[in-house]
Amino acid sequence: MQKPNTSFFGEVLDAGLLILVIVASSDSLVHFGKVQSLVWAICYLTAFSRFFVYGNFFLKSILSAKIFYMYPIVCILSATWSFSPVETLINSIQLLVTFLICTFLGWRFSVFAITLTTSLVLAVAIFLSVSHWAFGIFPWKIYSSAGGVVGIFSHKNMLGQRALFLAFSTIALLMYSHKSLSLRLNSILILSFFLSILSLFISRSMTSILLFFPLLGVFCWLNRRSFNKAGFALLQLIISLTVTIGLIGVAVSGINLVSTFFLKIGKETTLTGRTEIWEIASIISSKYPILGIGFGAFWTSPIFAYFRLLTQDAGAVTSVSFHNFLIEIFVGTGVLGVFSILLVLFTGFRLAFQFYGRNNNSISSFCITIFLAIFFCSLFGPSFYRGHEFFISIFVMYISSVRESLFSR
Repeated sequence: MQKPNTSFFGEVLDAGLLILVIVASSDSLVHFGKVQSLVWAICYLTAFSRFFVYGNFFLKSILSAKIFYMYPIVCILSATWSFSPVETLINSIQLLVTFLICTFLGWRFSVFAITLTTSLVLAVAIFLSVSHWAFGIFPWKIYSSAGGVVGIFSHKNMLGQRALFLAFSTIALLMYSHKSLSLRLNSILILSFFLSILSLFISRSMTSILLFFPLLGVFCWLNRRSFNKAGFALLQLIISLTVTIGLIGVAVSGINLVSTFFLKIGKETTLTGRTEIWEIASIISSKYPILGIGFGAFWTSPIFAYFRLLTQDAGAVTSVSFHNFLIEIFVGTGVLGVFSILLVLFTGFRLAFQFYGRNNNSISSFCITIFLAIFFCSLFGPSFYRGHEFFISIFVMYISSVRESLFSR
């Protein structure tokens, strides 16, 4: 779709908005009090001013991608039958605005630009997290109650997921454009890769750790035509160094890999309390299977106070969530909400494979790989269902950018 000419000041505003959205959604400012809310307020003001400037150009892009908005619209509609209508409406509008802002950023920036910007922002966040782990440079705790390093994030899984993203994005960027990037930027990306691997293991975010190697296999298979002998040797070196750094991180963190692996595949039947939380969710959803109880209403309505206590006892203390995005959506918006989010996912993967089929490079391979990471991480964590959240923000940005790349004229 044709875009209007943009002034230098407009370019700076849009780039600044991209950086601020990534910083705020990545959970990097959670320990800085009201700063995160202030950053989101700036994002809202900047975004809506830019929507007004671009007018019909951006509106046409939204209307042509209206299928992506089924999920936030269902969430907004659920306020009419919600047990906590005010909170549901507020959370749903927040989700819708997140979709709008990220659609705009995807429309404005290429997949490469989004990947590079996100990588550099996360590299800074992970560098600070590793520094806090090594030297205790911040006043808050280093380890979560479950034992993993939290860094500058709110939970160890946040660090693990950001590290997982950064590990693959740096590989993709180095493969795609290492010759066109400056030596300094290449050096930063290489250092960021090793920091991401170290962070991944010291976070003890086992979902992310266990996903890393299968996803690395998927990424390599998707890039199989790109590897010559030198590239394959480099890949072997990267994998060897990854395993070495990972094992060092595991040893330093005191993780028993064997026992942890068996815990994760089901030897510990509650999956760290998740199955107990899911059973509580099934009790609620069985009574309201079609429309649900309202988006996010379970966590705010006094009617479900007793069940909330049960979830906290089962493990939902640090994050008020069912630790599964499909269950979370099913409880809140019923089968209608689940259908809408699955449609968003299906459309996203379809576009990602089209993008890969057209380009067949490391960036398009990265899109598919990170979409898989988002899906599987969200099956066991509090992500991909609410506004202001990293995975859903990144997913919508990439969908919008990929779509613009495929269908722009």
